[in-house]
Amino acid sequence: MNSKQLLELLKRRFPSENFKILGKKDSYDHKVFFLEKRGRKIVLKIPKRDRSKLLNEARAFRVWHGAGAKVPEVLSLDPKLCFLIETCLGVGMHGEHLKLSGQGIEMIELGKEVKKMHSVKINPSRYFNENRMGKNRSWKEYIDSDFYGNLNSIRKAAFIPEHYLSRLILYYSKNKKLLNLKIISLIHGDLQPDNILVKNGHLIGIVDGADSLIGDPMYDLGFLYKRDYPKEKYFNLFKRGYGKVDMRKIRLYFLTILLFQINFYKIDKNKEEFKRNVMLLKYFINSLIKAHE
Repeated sequence: MNSKQLLELLKRRFPSENFKILGKKDSYDHKVFFLEKRGRKIVLKIPKRDRSKLLNEARAFRVWHGAGAKVPEVLSLDPKLCFLIETCLGVGMHGEHLKLSGQGIEMIELGKEVKKMHSVKINPSRYFNENRMGKNRSWKEYIDSDFYGNLNSIRKAAFIPEHYLSRLILYYSKNKKLLNLKIISLIHGDLQPDNILVKNGHLIGIVDGADSLIGDPMYDLGFLYKRDYPKEKYFNLFKRGYGKVDMRKIRLYFLTILLFQINFYKIDKNKEEFKRNVMLLKYFINSLIKAHE
């Protein structure tokens, strides 16, 4: 859909409103248009491939906005025409992505906001059975399929020695009992720097809830741990804002996220990120080896 077609669609849907297009960009899941209506900046998203991602984001943002978290407010969702309109956070198009300042105040603020998001608790007996592709009956089954699926892809590509991969399997097997959860939450599912907006060293908010799902809150923290690994300086500041965490779970999720992103960047042909993630994996494996020497 081009800009002219979008304005025609909006005119049919909102005949009494005037919209101005400020800019646009492509994300992995959506075409994103930045608009202005009555002097207010808003964001309109159109899915590229999977409509369920749009519904996912709308549901998650409505829940988190109700919990008082700094996320976009859903203004309009039209499943038939297939678009989502939400408030634009920050100044300009959307604010700056997470870039850590010397003091890391934004990390403390981020911890407090993510805690609000995770405050929405759900009983596992009412598990939605729609995590990702809807194929998994439990959180443990979802993580199991993610871990072994991505590990086997790496094994086939043969760029990590087999004895290294055996260490990872041993580590995962010893710790996967942690995946039997008593309480689960609505989690972001992709809490990476690109989805965290800051300005002048302070948090503006958290965007892109397309990958939100029902699961363990510590999974979200695995993304932030990876952002800072292996130094953990800024992650420790995040913990000051968030409160009590389970580092055993966070390291386990860090590993599953790392395996997924190695395969993702390999397929996406992003050589720089692929090499960086492989380096992190080797560092993690070496730390496991040293711990048992």
